[in-house]
Amino acid sequence: MKDIRSGDEKWQEKHLPADAKTLFKDQVIPRLRQLLGALDPWANLTLDHVQKILDSVFGIDKYKAVKNEVFFGLVRHNSPYSTSSN
Repeated sequence: MKDIRSGDEKWQEKHLPADAKTLFKDQVIPRLRQLLGALDPWANLTLDHVQKILDSVFGIDKYKAVKNEVFFGLVRHNSPYSTSSN
C-alpha cells in the first residue's frame, strides 16, 4: 500500500490532485466536520458520505471516494469516527 503513496505511511495532502488541494482544505474538511456533527454517535462514516461531499464540492463524479485511496484516506485521518468499507 505504501507504494501508491510514494512510500509514505499515511495519505497526505501532497497526494491529492493539484486542482483539489485548496478545495479539500477549504470545502471538504469543513463539510466533513459538519456531517460528523449531524451523525449519530454510533454511526460510521461511509464511502457514500464522503462521495456526497466530493460531488458537492467538485461536481458529480469528478473524484471518487474509494477505500484505500487518497480522498477517503485523508478524510479518515480528519475524522474521529472509525470508517467502514461502504
